[in-house]
Amino acid sequence: PEIHSNWFIPFIKNTLNNFSFDPWTNFLKTGGEVFAFPYGISMVSAYFPLSGLGFIADNLSNHNFFLGLGFRLTSFVFDYALLISLAILTRNHSNKVLLITYWCSPLVLYLTYIHGQLDLIPITLLIGSICLVSWNRFRASALFLALAISAKFSMIIATPLIFIYIQRRKGFGIEVLQFTLFVFMGISLLHLPLLISN
Repeated sequence: PEIHSNWFIPFIKNTLNNFSFDPWTNFLKTGGEVFAFPYGISMVSAYFPLSGLGFIADNLSNHNFFLGLGFRLTSFVFDYALLISLAILTRNHSNKVLLITYWCSPLVLYLTYIHGQLDLIPITLLIGSICLVSWNRFRASALFLALAISAKFSMIIATPLIFIYIQRRKGFGIEVLQFTLFVFMGISLLHLPLLISN
C-alpha cells in the first residue's frame, strides 16, 4: 500500500538506521513527514524484528525489498494472532464461522492489506488483554492493555470496560488494584519516549 511506502516504511528504516528512544524527533530531523508514524513505542517495537531482518537482508543484497516484506509480514503475523485470540475467546462457538466471518470480512482485508492501516497491532494486544483477564492473569492483562494504549491511544476507551468486568467477577479486591496499578505503570513507562519527544 502507498501509505506503507510513503510514510511507515521510511520511518522504520530511519529508526533502524539511527536507533533512538525518540525515533519521531530523529525522523523529523532527517526531513521526514510529521504524520509519518503517529503511533507509540510499542507499535515501533512490534515492527522491529521482521523489519530489522529485512533491513539486514536489503543491506547484504543491495536491494530495497526485504524491509517492506518484513513490515508487511508483521501485519500478517498480528492478523493471525488476532484470529487465534478471537478463537480462544469464542471457543464455545464454531471456529469455521469465526474463520469465515473474520478473514472474509471486507473491512479487515481492505483496511489492512489494501489501504495499509496498522490497527491490527493495538486490537490484537487489546484482545490479548481480554483473554488474559478471562484466565485471571490480571497483571499480564494490564501490561497488554498498556501496550495496546501505547500503540494507539484510542485503545484507552476499553479500560473502563475491562475494569468493570474484573470488578463484577472479583469485586473490589486485590485484582482490581493490581490491574489498575499495572496499567498505570505500563502506560507511564511506555509513553516516556513520547513525552520527551519534541
